[in-house]
This record gives sequence, C-alpha cells and structure tokens, in this order.
Amino acid sequence: MAHDCLREHPSNSLNRRDAATAGGLFLLAALCYQRFAQPELLQDGPGLLEAFLYGEPPYCPHPAYVPLARAWDWLFHAGTRNAATLWQFSAFSAALGLSCTYLLARALAAPAAAALVVALACGLARAVACHATLVELHAQHFGASAAAALACVLALRCSVRVWVPVFALCAVVLYTTHKTASLMLPGLVLLPWALRPPAEHSVRNLLLAAAALGAGLWAGLELTRLHSGAASSLHDIAASTAALTRFGRGFELDWLSGEWLRGLGVLVPLGLLGVYALRRERLALALLLLVGVPSAFFSMWGARNDGGYLLGCLPWLCVAAARTPKLTARRFELVGSAAVAAQLLLLVCTRWPEQAPERLQQLRDERAAAVALALGDAPPVADDLPQAHVIAIDRSPYPVHLSRRAIREWRVNSFVAADATPQQAVRALETVLDLLVAQAPGRVAVIAGSTDPTAAAWAEQASELRSACNSRYAVHARGTHGWEVLVLDARR
Repeated sequence: MAHDCLREHPSNSLNRRDAATAGGLFLLAALCYQRFAQPELLQDGPGLLEAFLYGEPPYCPHPAYVPLARAWDWLFHAGTRNAATLWQFSAFSAALGLSCTYLLARALAAPAAAALVVALACGLARAVACHATLVELHAQHFGASAAAALACVLALRCSVRVWVPVFALCAVVLYTTHKTASLMLPGLVLLPWALRPPAEHSVRNLLLAAAALGAGLWAGLELTRLHSGAASSLHDIAASTAALTRFGRGFELDWLSGEWLRGLGVLVPLGLLGVYALRRERLALALLLLVGVPSAFFSMWGARNDGGYLLGCLPWLCVAAARTPKLTARRFELVGSAAVAAQLLLLVCTRWPEQAPERLQQLRDERAAAVALALGDAPPVADDLPQAHVIAIDRSPYPVHLSRRAIREWRVNSFVAADATPQQAVRALETVLDLLVAQAPGRVAVIAGSTDPTAAAWAEQASELRSACNSRYAVHARGTHGWEVLVLDARR
C-alpha cells in the first residue's frame, strides 16, 4: 500500500540516531565545502554580490536569496556584509539540503544505511559540490527544496489538514528561491494521494490541496512582483516568459550526459532503478512528476551549469535512489561502498575543484590593488553606500568589491551589450560616468589599460573610453601593478 511509506514500515520511524546522522552530515558537508571554496561568481553571482553588499540589485527574478543571505550575515557575522559570507551561505545551504535529504529518504521508508549512502553520493555529486563552493542561486534553492520536501512529508504524517497550510508556505518558499520550482508543484499536490490511505482521498481534500497551491502561487507571485517593481503579477509573468524565450535552445541530447550524468553521477541510474522498484506504489508517479517534469523542461531551456538547475528536484531523486533494491537488501555494503566510491571518482575525474590558474589569481589581486591605490584605499563601510566607484571595460569576473567593499565596481554588462562596438560601449557608459562623477568627484575610477597580454581583447574599447574621459572630465592618470587607472574629477 502507498501509505505504508508513512505509517507502517518499520524503517520509517525517525529517531535520535537519524537526527544525529543528519547533524553529522550537515557539519561534515559544511566544513568540506568551505574548505574547497572556489573564488567564483557564476552567472547570477556578480549581481547577487552587488545586491548583498549595497542593497541595490540588478533585477534578479528569484527574490529570496538576498534577504536570506543578509539574515545569515546578521545572525552569524553581526551584519558586517563581508563578501566571504556568501561562500559560507552557499556551503551551509547545501549542507542543509544534504541533511534534509537524508531525513526525507528515511521518512519515506528508506533504510537508514541506504539513506546514508545516497546522501553521501548526493554530497559528492558534481552539481552539489560545484554550487556549494561558489556564489550562485542553486545551493540555497537545494537547501530550501529539501527542507520544504521534508516539511510536507512530516505534515502528511499527521493529516491532510495539517499538510495544507504547510504546503502553501512551502510553495511560497520554493517559488521565491527559484521560480522554476513551480515545475515541481504538480508532483507535490499528488503527495496526499500517494502517501495517505485511500479513505482520505476525497473531493474535499483535493479542493483543499488546490486552494493551498493557489494561495502559495499567489503569494509567491506577489513577492516577486514587489521585488521586481512590476506593475502587476501579469507583467512579472510576461518578463519570465520573455526570459524563457531568450534562454530556450531546443532539446539537446548531450545535455543529458553533461548535466544529468556528469552533474548527478550514480544517482541517475540508482534513481531510475528505485522508481522501477516502486512501480506498484502510487509514490512512483509522484516521484516521476517531481523529477521528470523539471528534467524535461531543462533539457530544452536554460544555461549549462553543471546540473545546477536540477538541484531543486534532487532530493526526490535521492528518495528513489534510496529505495533501490540492491541498497535496501541486508548485505548492501559492497554496492553502497561502490556507489560512493564511483561518485567520488567521477568528481575527481571531472577536475573538481576547478582552481583558477595562479596567474589569473595574481591578476585579480593586482587589479584590485591598483584601483585601491589610485583612489586611496578605504576601510569597509557599515551602510549600503560605497565610498568610491570604478568602471572597468575588461569585464573581469573578479570585481574590486570582492575584496574591497568600499570601492564598488559597476558591471559593464549591465550597461553595454556583449557585441557592442567600442563607440556604442562608450556612449552607454558616458551617462553612467556623468552620474557617478556628479555624486563623488575624484572618487570615480576607470580601468583604461593593462600590460597583461589578455588586454589586447579590450584595448580598442579602452582607447575609446580613455579619449572620452579626457574630453569630458579632469583626469588624473595613475598606473601601478601593470594597470592604467584614470581617476575622474569634475566635468570640464
């Protein structure tokens, strides 16, 4: 029976040993991920860092990240807003996801040993390890998704009536941590049907589930609308639809090997075997929807990012993997050890962690030092206002404010298209520079050149920008560490 997963299975009773195991997983994962932190800002990372430091984000469609990161900073770092806090936030979010994934598998009748093996394999999956050690949205979405899944299942252990408000709240949390979590909502709505006894399958409970889903989606839409400043939720939905069009790429078979197999490793075959083993239970259909719908969607949409988009549904894939017959058998030690060893080997073979070359790290430090010396380095500030600004045409992945919060580097990508001509780029930046110089004359810098060979790629744009600055402002040219920095004073 489907409801055996909740009530009658002897391995289903969460106890102190499970709590201790989950706590140990959390601490071990958090320490390991912090140890191997990579100084990378992936995709949305630069915008998230700016929003965290200065409270003035470039628009991000997933509004929960910055408030959660700031709450973490306030709780554990007295609100200092050090950039390093975001790497810690990613590590602890992923660690929370692992511990909740273990408890979720146990709550759905997986033996403790099998749940532990799958949790370890999950922690070693490249998709998890990668996003837990850099700044992006997906680690916190993984943590939120696993915690929400566990909360929904534990609420169902009581009754559908208890589950309804919990589900509504979880729908809000999931939608605001990443909008694509809406793809999992049909599977979550099926959980009462999959996990509760048939006597409770009534039209009334179905209506309650639909009402909870509607309330959760409405609240999530309103929160994202307020965050984006859209006139209405329909405008926000239209913006999301436009993003779908921009990132759509059509079905690609190699996405399955790159994101699924490379990103999730042994969890994929184990999960498929687990769903097959559950084929006679209603839970199998819910798992297929919870994992299959997002996976099918992302096979045709979204950027490639080592399986990051799959982290939202990963806890449910782990539930299926923990129910694999070979892992639930009494003598599973060999299979479980082989699964964890294979996951670790795959992680090493895919060259994780990907440390930046030594020369690139040196360039990053020299670049920040040159700007700080040109402007006069200042201590970190306690409010949202930077003391100086810098515009850099080189599109470095390592902004100056990564190490010096008092100097805000404005991302050229926010104002200049990647394929813009040098003249178009300069015209777009002139308006920004006029505003910054009017606010802080003598505290605005432009990176206009470098002796590094890689500077040839942006030399023409830098030359145009240098000429424009010399004609519009009183300029003080300062060079150090191989970088040419122009400090702009009042307009001529």
